Amino acid sequence: MELTAKERESLRVLADTIVPRTEGPLAASASDLGVPELAAQAIAKLPEDVQRQFRQLLRAVENPALNLLLRGRPSRFHRLDLDAREAYL
Repeated sequence: MELTAKERESLRVLADTIVPRTEGPLAASASDLGVPELAAQAIAKLPEDVQRQFRQLLRAVENPALNLLLRGRPSRFHRLDLDAREAYL
Protein backbone atom coordinates (compact mmCIF):
# COMPACT_ATOMS: atom_id res chain seq x y z
CA MET A 1 0.00 0.00 0.00
CA GLU A 2 1.28 3.42 -0.95
CA LEU A 3 0.56 6.38 1.32
CA THR A 4 -1.58 9.11 -0.22
CA ALA A 5 -0.29 12.67 -0.52
CA LYS A 6 -2.44 13.68 2.48
CA GLU A 7 -1.14 10.76 4.55
CA ARG A 8 2.44 11.67 3.63
CA GLU A 9 1.79 15.26 4.72
CA SER A 10 0.35 14.07 8.04
CA LEU A 11 3.40 11.84 8.52
CA ARG A 12 5.72 14.78 7.78
CA VAL A 13 3.96 17.06 10.25
CA LEU A 14 3.95 14.35 12.93
CA ALA A 15 7.67 13.75 12.42
CA ASP A 16 8.46 17.48 12.49
CA THR A 17 6.45 17.81 15.70
CA ILE A 18 8.47 15.08 17.38
CA VAL A 19 11.78 16.37 15.94
CA PRO A 20 11.32 20.08 15.18
CA ARG A 21 13.99 22.26 13.61
CA THR A 22 16.61 23.19 16.16
CA GLU A 23 18.82 26.26 16.42
CA GLY A 24 22.52 26.40 15.80
CA PRO A 25 24.95 24.95 13.27
CA LEU A 26 23.33 21.51 13.27
CA ALA A 27 19.77 22.85 12.89
CA ALA A 28 17.58 20.25 11.23
CA SER A 29 14.03 18.99 11.49
CA ALA A 30 12.86 15.44 10.90
CA SER A 31 11.92 16.45 7.35
CA ASP A 32 15.36 17.93 6.76
CA LEU A 33 16.83 14.56 7.75
CA GLY A 34 14.49 12.56 5.50
CA VAL A 35 12.65 10.88 8.38
CA PRO A 36 9.17 10.98 6.79
CA GLU A 37 10.41 9.26 3.62
CA LEU A 38 12.28 6.62 5.62
CA ALA A 39 9.21 6.04 7.78
CA ALA A 40 7.01 5.67 4.67
CA GLN A 41 9.44 3.08 3.27
CA ALA A 42 9.43 1.18 6.56
CA ILE A 43 5.61 1.28 6.74
CA ALA A 44 5.40 -0.14 3.21
CA LYS A 45 7.31 -3.23 4.39
CA LEU A 46 4.93 -3.96 7.28
CA PRO A 47 2.07 -6.46 7.04
CA GLU A 48 -1.01 -5.01 5.32
CA ASP A 49 -3.10 -4.98 8.49
CA VAL A 50 -0.44 -2.93 10.32
CA GLN A 51 -0.16 -0.57 7.33
CA ARG A 52 -3.92 -0.12 7.40
CA GLN A 53 -3.84 0.69 11.13
CA PHE A 54 -1.04 3.23 10.65
CA ARG A 55 -2.97 4.86 7.81
CA GLN A 56 -6.02 5.06 10.09
CA LEU A 57 -3.86 6.88 12.65
CA LEU A 58 -2.67 9.37 10.03
CA ARG A 59 -6.27 10.03 8.97
CA ALA A 60 -7.49 10.22 12.59
CA VAL A 61 -5.17 13.09 13.56
CA GLU A 62 -6.55 15.09 10.63
CA ASN A 63 -10.21 14.35 11.44
CA PRO A 64 -11.92 17.51 12.73
CA ALA A 65 -14.78 15.57 14.36
CA LEU A 66 -12.39 13.35 16.30
CA ASN A 67 -10.28 16.34 17.28
CA LEU A 68 -13.39 18.09 18.55
CA LEU A 69 -13.74 15.20 21.00
CA LEU A 70 -10.03 15.08 21.87
CA ARG A 71 -9.19 18.80 21.99
CA GLY A 72 -12.52 20.56 22.14
CA ARG A 73 -11.85 22.12 18.72
CA PRO A 74 -12.66 20.76 15.25
CA SER A 75 -9.18 21.25 13.81
CA ARG A 76 -6.82 19.30 11.59
CA PHE A 77 -3.45 18.37 13.06
CA HIS A 78 -1.41 19.91 10.25
CA ARG A 79 -3.11 23.30 10.79
CA LEU A 80 -2.08 23.53 14.46
CA ASP A 81 1.01 25.48 15.46
CA LEU A 82 3.96 23.59 16.93
CA ASP A 83 2.97 24.19 20.56
CA ALA A 84 -0.58 22.94 19.93
CA ARG A 85 0.71 19.88 18.03
CA GLU A 86 3.09 19.04 20.89
CA ALA A 87 0.22 19.34 23.39
CA TYR A 88 -1.94 17.17 21.14
CA LEU A 89 0.66 14.40 21.09
